[in-house]
Amino acid sequence: MKPTYRSSTAFAARLQRFAKRAGSPSGVLKDGIEEAFVRLWSSERVRSLASPLIPLRLPKKWVFLVGCYNSGTTLLQKSLGSHPEISGLPREGVRFTDVLSNLEANGHHMIWDENYRDLIEPDCPEEEAYRRITQDWSIFWKRGASIFLDKSVANTARIAWLNMAFPNASFVGVYRNGYCIAEGLQRRAQPPLWLQAQTGLSTYSIERIAWQWVSANQDMLDGFKKVDRSLLVRFEDLVANPANVFESIFRFIDVDPGVIEKKRGGVAIGGKYFAVHDPNPASLARLSDQQKQMLKPLIGPMMQRLGYEEDRQAEIK
Repeated sequence: MKPTYRSSTAFAARLQRFAKRAGSPSGVLKDGIEEAFVRLWSSERVRSLASPLIPLRLPKKWVFLVGCYNSGTTLLQKSLGSHPEISGLPREGVRFTDVLSNLEANGHHMIWDENYRDLIEPDCPEEEAYRRITQDWSIFWKRGASIFLDKSVANTARIAWLNMAFPNASFVGVYRNGYCIAEGLQRRAQPPLWLQAQTGLSTYSIERIAWQWVSANQDMLDGFKKVDRSLLVRFEDLVANPANVFESIFRFIDVDPGVIEKKRGGVAIGGKYFAVHDPNPASLARLSDQQKQMLKPLIGPMMQRLGYEEDRQAEIK
């Protein structure tokens, strides 16, 4: 099941965010045009008609950016994609091909279905899947680029398959404090109406969200053991020193890091500025002590595995 905009209200809210981010009428127009095209190319029917007309582009390297929802993957997607040698997609790549599932079956939003493992691999041979995905994504090719970057959270569960299907693939994984992820997902994710009726809750349970964070990170760590080219990035390191982290990523994927400029409150890449701030303190402050205590046994082992000093990170007394 592909993600869709749930209502005109959601679209209007996105346009309001565009206006705030763009800061000018021309910026609003540019973002509006991009959003219209994203919605258009998200249509399987439109792609089936138009995709075969797009020249097929084959990069020298593929880079897949993976990690749990709310981990900072979107910030990395937009900033890395500003490098002149990197082409990327404006949204998650799974939106622009019918070959790959986003794993959010049965109406889930920002949460994988319980049976997501049945949806990981496409129902066609690797060679066919590679050809169809590449054709669907070729419209986003940037002139002069040699690397193609995709950020899709669902790909966190299919790292081994991607490594087999895509030649010269590298993987960058980002992880973040599980308490902060849980707070953000419970605030942002929208359970389907059938689940709301079943549970009586308008938000996902803290247990379900903890399951999502643990599952995504477990799949990422397990997947990275099966590939030759992988790099793990800690979100907290990214916000503390973005220029250093971006330099390490660019060196890992073998592109010139000279396009990075340190800026107050963020970083510029290829002349485009990206604000970088630390949302963790605010997320932790919004969690109640009861929520933290409920989360502790669920996410504690993975927190330790990822190197967090769990009690201090959660500020549990």
